[in-house]
Amino acid sequence: FFFGILFKKSPEPMSLVAGQQELYHTSAKPQESVGRQGDQMLKYSVVAGVMVACVCFFVGTSPTATRQLSAALLPSTTLQAQRTMVPPYARGGAFVKLGAQHLSASSVEVGSVSEKVSAIEWEGNVNDHQGHVQSTLVSLGLAALAVAVFSSLWGRPATTAVRSAELLEVDIQSHPHSVSHVAIAATTGLKPQNLKVDASGLEYIELTHPSGASAKVFVYGADVTSYVDASGTEWIAVRPDAVMDGSKPISGGLSHCFPQFGPGAIQQHGFARNVKWDIHKCSSSSVTFELTPSEYTRSIWDKPFRCLFTVTVRAECLDTELDVENTGSDEAFEFQAALHSYFNVSSIENLTIAGSFRGKSFLNKMLDPPAEQTETRAEITIDEEYDRVYAGVNDPVLWDSKKGMDLKILNRAGWKDTVIWNPYGNEGMGYDTFVCVESVAFTPVSLKPGGKWVGSMSLVPECDGWAWCPID
Repeated sequence: FFFGILFKKSPEPMSLVAGQQELYHTSAKPQESVGRQGDQMLKYSVVAGVMVACVCFFVGTSPTATRQLSAALLPSTTLQAQRTMVPPYARGGAFVKLGAQHLSASSVEVGSVSEKVSAIEWEGNVNDHQGHVQSTLVSLGLAALAVAVFSSLWGRPATTAVRSAELLEVDIQSHPHSVSHVAIAATTGLKPQNLKVDASGLEYIELTHPSGASAKVFVYGADVTSYVDASGTEWIAVRPDAVMDGSKPISGGLSHCFPQFGPGAIQQHGFARNVKWDIHKCSSSSVTFELTPSEYTRSIWDKPFRCLFTVTVRAECLDTELDVENTGSDEAFEFQAALHSYFNVSSIENLTIAGSFRGKSFLNKMLDPPAEQTETRAEITIDEEYDRVYAGVNDPVLWDSKKGMDLKILNRAGWKDTVIWNPYGNEGMGYDTFVCVESVAFTPVSLKPGGKWVGSMSLVPECDGWAWCPID
């Protein structure tokens, strides 16, 4: 009941805890949060109330227990005075039929009539007190049960609100002044502090790390359009002809292709890049977006799916993870996926792409019709328009001679293939400022009901073979 009152009466979300650090866990231990502690204490109070009620009901409905309790609760002086008028029960006598207005005793002499009357009065007092104790205990039991139920209903909404606040994992040590705002966002539904709006009106999340690294991720398409490493070097490009008003997919960034890559049965590259994703979880350096079926997506691809896309800025890299789940219960479905990644380069002529290309076959989509060819080079340079699918290659490294740095594209899971694309010679697209080196699941993936697929990719800048920043 106390915890129910405490949680219900709290006027502000932050008054639920003694300090901000108690509410927002910094060590990924949600069991230590006050929301869960409060919920546990609330459950304990309910259990305690029910136990008290049970004890009261048991004692109150047991004649033997209430008789002994009643006798124990009678004033000791009265008991002593009345007991002295009656021979000890140890002599064999016992009064057992008071209600019948007479005594039933053993053959042993138990005293005079006046003494018997006094004994009747003593038994009557005990009997009357027993009825009072019984009614009191039953009332206490009902009250304890009512309080337990009331405290549960009273406190549950508030503890639920605190638990929902735990979805926001805030780095308090790095950004102590942002906690209050995010705390309010967690419990009242307001937008997080690092959600901003660009000049064209599109919302984006700005991620930062104490090392100086940062990223920009648009809600529209869950598209990462900027990654600046700790040295201040930009690695992601957006084309100069990109439309940034939400009327078409953003031409640039780490653009999503789902559930189809390229042309096919549905629209080019699917629909994930041209819809708004929901913000599922957010902190100063990490954000997770969620995409689930809508009327629009069902009109294109009517499958029960759920996508989660997480972007995390670290001192030494940018981590991304795409999770695809079949949320249905009846049938499997197939999909393709890709990060149509645009990377910033000082000039296309300064770029070399290394990896396990030599000897691998690739689909040259610039031929008419497209045809399979074999790569003879270990390092690729671009001096013509490129659109090539390298099956089984997922370890590309970009070397920009002017930047003097490598960018390793570490495809840790899911992404088995690489696509290289550049509209060489197209000034309007800004061909000389970017190259697309895409992480792809080109072969359709089949997901059974309840099945999950994960695509994990990290961007790791290096200078002369060493990571630019220390690992955090």
